[in-house]
Amino acid sequence: MLKALLKLPKKSKTKLILIYDFLSVLLALGLSFKATEVSRAIDYNQMALLFFGVALFSLLATRVAGVNQALIRFLDEKVVVKIFGVSVVSGLFCFAINGLFFELKLNLAFYLIFMLSHYFLILTGRFYAKNLSVRFHSKKSQATPVAIYGAGRAGLQIQAALAVEGQYQPVFFFDDNPELQGRTINGLKVLLPLNPMKTLADNHCTNVVIAIPTLSKESKQKIINKFELNKVHVRTLPSYSELFSDKVIASDIREIQIEDLLGRESVPPLKDLISKCVLNKNVLISGAGGSIGSELARQVARQSPQCIVLFDLNEFHLYEIDRSLRKQFPDIKIEIILGDIKSLELVSQVLMKYKINTFYHAAAYKHVPIIESNETVGLINNALGTYTALQASIRQNVENFVLISTDKAVRPTNVMGASKRLAELIVQGMKEHAKDTKISIVRFGNVLGSSGSVVPLFKSQINEGGPLTVTHKDVTRYFMTISEAAQLVIQAGALGSEAEVFVLDMGEPIKIYDLAMKMISLSGLSQDQLTDPPIQITGLRPGEKLYEELLIGNNVTKTIHPRILRAQEHKLSSSDLEHLISELHSLKSEHGQEARQIVKKYVLEYQAIQ
Repeated sequence: MLKALLKLPKKSKTKLILIYDFLSVLLALGLSFKATEVSRAIDYNQMALLFFGVALFSLLATRVAGVNQALIRFLDEKVVVKIFGVSVVSGLFCFAINGLFFELKLNLAFYLIFMLSHYFLILTGRFYAKNLSVRFHSKKSQATPVAIYGAGRAGLQIQAALAVEGQYQPVFFFDDNPELQGRTINGLKVLLPLNPMKTLADNHCTNVVIAIPTLSKESKQKIINKFELNKVHVRTLPSYSELFSDKVIASDIREIQIEDLLGRESVPPLKDLISKCVLNKNVLISGAGGSIGSELARQVARQSPQCIVLFDLNEFHLYEIDRSLRKQFPDIKIEIILGDIKSLELVSQVLMKYKINTFYHAAAYKHVPIIESNETVGLINNALGTYTALQASIRQNVENFVLISTDKAVRPTNVMGASKRLAELIVQGMKEHAKDTKISIVRFGNVLGSSGSVVPLFKSQINEGGPLTVTHKDVTRYFMTISEAAQLVIQAGALGSEAEVFVLDMGEPIKIYDLAMKMISLSGLSQDQLTDPPIQITGLRPGEKLYEELLIGNNVTKTIHPRILRAQEHKLSSSDLEHLISELHSLKSEHGQEARQIVKKYVLEYQAIQ
């Protein structure tokens, strides 16, 4: 019988609820009538009409309050308060309609008993239905035991959702609040996570869901660190800002990501800065198919631009970001340009045709070993391509030009970093020719998950069973999430005008070896499932250094954004800039040695590592 009821369609269940509520109101009115000494001379026809009218009103109030939608899955304190409100409103309605139309001699006790009876019957019926459902699903033998970390509102919602879904059976709560220790909430015990691994083992449980959407990144890291991830499958809920509503469901549960184990809390973007160069503007993004370019496009689209122009040389990547943006932002005008950023004629035509206001220049070759073997191509693309992009922007009076740079441009030891430093010097040197174009440079380190970074490489190596390759045990890098990096780029671009270098606060640098260890732990694989040793030290690659920096000098000032710093660094003279551009134009692809000579001549901090 219970199984058949639980399998009924939603409409049928709703009808049963309505019938139950209607009968509950009539019963509550009848109990109130019996419990109070109402005059026997009362007009029973009028009383029947009153009872029927109050019952219909109560159904309407229940529907408006959204109580029926919360049955079973989300029966929490909010719903309990709503039911109480419906009971009070129904009592007041009964009092008002009797006084206006019927004038039955009903005393105050009648209305008070009615409201209490109404509240008790409606609430009890829903709790009973919820408990029956939870018990039914918890008896399924195939359900996997799971512990829920957090006995708050989100934890209770996830308990109900998992119980109804049937794949997982919640067995107890973990909670750091000592006042909850040993208490039973929704039929589950609440335990302190003093020795969580032993507690899980005692309960034959290897699954944990962290159900606290309000957690800071630091607090989440501390909780995750309590578990041995190669023995326990830990998953989590997104923060409330990432959820679609304040009600969590089973599908909101996600795997722990490397971002949960690294870095620091991101700072919400400043509204004036994030929209200043984008809102109702025509925006062009070069390198739009790359990791940074594509995320820039998404962040720009969120700020309601007039038009986004996606510029890239890679056809497939351009297709992917175009398709993704059109699906996510169907109301935004999007144009795609397949072409080479080094073509002055093409870039000028695009800027003029679409009346571009803001240009984010993210197009670059960035893989250190590849550029180290292809010096001329890397130098021409990264340095001369930047010159072409800015030259076209100045000619077409583009309002804002933002160069995306890298920490590898600081005291570079490889051609890739030196080429980006040359790009910075070119942009700074051209400022005096830019009367109507505000120019800024944004420099930051690695972004988690970007193409060519170690995170996707480590994931691939883990899937293959290892080993994970690390060039040196002490090599460290700065990391931030790709979404935060893109947001900070847009905001930094809004701060600049004089070709300043803006440096993003990347937090503390992270050892790549430690990152590899965390990712192995995160995979849940035991040591015998990976090669021995699981991490292989391969030696530093040509041009690679142990530590990256974000500043060349010490002349740094703060900005209105806590994560964006302004750096003042030396610039090229006008004559040096002219000579540099001339030499870059004369470079041939086979002249790798000449490319290195240009780098040594103009990038004073460059020191190659052999």
